[in-house]
Amino acid sequence: MRLIRSGGFNVLTAHEVELQGHPDENHAAYALKNARVLLTCDRDYLNEQRFPLIHCPAIVICDFGSGSLIEMQQTFRCLQVMFSFPQVFDKRVKIDAKRESWPNTAVF
Repeated sequence: MRLIRSGGFNVLTAHEVELQGHPDENHAAYALKNARVLLTCDRDYLNEQRFPLIHCPAIVICDFGSGSLIEMQQTFRCLQVMFSFPQVFDKRVKIDAKRESWPNTAVF
């Protein structure tokens, strides 16, 4: 979380909102009710049967590969650029953030 928060993001963890161990549906409902973007590594959220866009908040599913600090930083740098355009997230959207889909560098 320090990595995300150091980028200036307002982050709440499942633990902080007392949802740790709850079903995925509860996480999505909390994010939708509180106008939050759900940031996760859980690819189950791509399942349109369980999580149709009409009932979901903005969701970003991250694939960090091996989970190295460099791979995470690359993903969050690209997400930081995306989050600078809030109009993207005032609609229901799912973003499948795969490492191989991001450019290698971002300019700020």
